[in-house]
Amino acid sequence: MKRSAIALAAALLVVAGEARGSGEPLTAPQIEESTALARRGVEALARRNVAALSGVFDENALVAAAAGPELAPRLTARQRRAIVDRMLDWFSGPFSARPAPVRPSIALGARADAGDAVVALLVAVSSGYLKTEWRIHPAGPDGRVEDVLLTDLGRSLRGEAVEALGPPPVARLRRRAEEARRAAWPRVAGLAAVLVVAGIFARRARPRERIVVLVAALAPAVLFAADGYLAVSRVWNEPVELKLTDGPPWGYSLQQFQLAVSRGNRARARSAAGEAISLGARPEPFHLVLGRLAEDAGDLKDASSSYARAIAPPAPAPGGWAGLARLESVDGRDAEAIEKWNRYFSVAPADPNSLFWMAVAEGHLHDFAAAQEALARAIGLNPSEPELYALSARLYGAGGDAPNAIARLREEEKLRPVDRAAIAADGNFTAIADDADWKAFLEENRKP
Repeated sequence: MKRSAIALAAALLVVAGEARGSGEPLTAPQIEESTALARRGVEALARRNVAALSGVFDENALVAAAAGPELAPRLTARQRRAIVDRMLDWFSGPFSARPAPVRPSIALGARADAGDAVVALLVAVSSGYLKTEWRIHPAGPDGRVEDVLLTDLGRSLRGEAVEALGPPPVARLRRRAEEARRAAWPRVAGLAAVLVVAGIFARRARPRERIVVLVAALAPAVLFAADGYLAVSRVWNEPVELKLTDGPPWGYSLQQFQLAVSRGNRARARSAAGEAISLGARPEPFHLVLGRLAEDAGDLKDASSSYARAIAPPAPAPGGWAGLARLESVDGRDAEAIEKWNRYFSVAPADPNSLFWMAVAEGHLHDFAAAQEALARAIGLNPSEPELYALSARLYGAGGDAPNAIARLREEEKLRPVDRAAIAADGNFTAIADDADWKAFLEENRKP
């Protein structure tokens, strides 16, 4: 039950996400429709299916975010397509590494926010799960996705996609008369020069050679005339000038960071993160991934330092709270861990992994009722995870509740084999060791 740092790194880029909002509760049909749309978005992005993406995303909203609401309506179809294709390609990045076999996304819930539906999904990628939130406007059957937030990293994919188009403004209103003259004059001058040179040579040439001179001059003259016509036509037909770059300056450093994380090379990852940050990348998501790398390596001091940097203002990565909460539990400070889990859940939807760790902390404090409540929520979100049933059984055992401990173990056994000998030796079940039903459960399936 641990989330991979590689999964975070595979999704790592650097613009702040939108703040969480509130609103009237969504109706059951709105929740169903919005969740289905978000799931279609996951599949379309993972497959880079352009046709499917056009029916999922609000392309008008994407163009308006990039060019501004005043200029967006004046863009040509070609310019709009260029913006949308670039932005949707950026959206696809975090979802392109699909697991094998493919695992379905896990719905964490949906909420209303200012007339929009915000759907939370855990999306399976090759190295773990990404916690995402899909903003759909309006809530209902006519809704389209306007943004995707990678919650733990604090990333707004729409914001990043706009930034990746180039430094603002990427679109500006042309001064068409002035720009048309500026585009035309060099070509007019070139055409005139060709005609002058051709005239000079034609006058000096013999009558039979003049035809050759004029034919030779015809090709560059036509090129200058055609190029001038196209340049001037483009200025008049495109009232808005669009300037798109190849991507942010820290793009290469980010690729090197992700590669280093995938290989577990912490030193190279730190170096690449520093390069990306120095080139303008937002630091908090990098610190979150570096913290998880350190945690997985057992370097808890470095992990704690990195997680603290991840939640620093002005644009914290909420996953840092979850990282600190896990470290608090490992260090035996479970009350502090629960406080941090509550802080995390105030800015991010609950997921089975986080609820599992919160139940661990509550179990250490012998708050078995709260721990079981957290696990019941986790099982409701992902009933196919055996570790949830195993922990619930241990907590029931520690609380002296043999019937529920047995029931949870039977549910676990539907998903994977249960080692009754190991369970009998587990100190969490000491309180029910003398229960007759418990003894009978332990004797099941034993060879005579």
